[in-house]
Amino acid sequence: LLAIYALFHIFIKMNVSQRIIFLTSSPNNVLNCTLKLRTLFKSKSSQRYNRSFVSSVIRSEERVYGSPLPPPKKLYPTHVPLSPLSKLFLLTRSSLTLTSDPTSASDVSVIGEIINPLSLKRLLKGLKDSVKGRRVLKFRPLSTDMSEREFEGLEGMGGGTFGRKYYEFMKRYGFEWRERPKVRFIDDLEVKYVFERYVSSHDYYHVLYNIPPSISGEVLLKRIEGEEIGLFSAKLSGWLGG
Repeated sequence: LLAIYALFHIFIKMNVSQRIIFLTSSPNNVLNCTLKLRTLFKSKSSQRYNRSFVSSVIRSEERVYGSPLPPPKKLYPTHVPLSPLSKLFLLTRSSLTLTSDPTSASDVSVIGEIINPLSLKRLLKGLKDSVKGRRVLKFRPLSTDMSEREFEGLEGMGGGTFGRKYYEFMKRYGFEWRERPKVRFIDDLEVKYVFERYVSSHDYYHVLYNIPPSISGEVLLKRIEGEEIGLFSAKLSGWLGG
């Protein structure tokens, strides 16, 4: 019973990804772990020692895995490699969160990362097929890389220019051009850049189409992005929001 008790508490100390790995691993791994704990608790050691062992295991910060395989390699600093099942769980959680808080930018980003791989790869192919696109992929510029001086310099542009309109839009709503949710769940560096480029240019569409960043405005803009860019998540958001 103490072995089961220890195993249970180890399980609840895991994060979501570790629980999924543990539950989907080989049954022999789980069984071996349980049997080793059971053998230990059947030894001649005192019950006090057994309980202290359980407590030390529960307090341990060591990562627990249900499989001996090493963790997947991270492709970039914020990368969180996940199995398809883990991504499905994360997609479900973020979708439920958005039903109560449609303004959660981080959950919108999570859904976009998970359900857009085919759309993003199609956009990537389009970039690779053109001279300008290949140049973009070589240098990988992003509007979020703009310095404070460069951004403030937009104020000095003419009243009818896009730069001035963009500056006024960001100031009016108190937006920070560098604040975007970090990409974490895309497993390809080129696809990651395409998604970052899409996210960082989102406010450009607000300016070009003169759409306010309200909930109804976002739904309208998602419909436009779905038609113009072809992202599945944008089409889905426009359809569900409408």
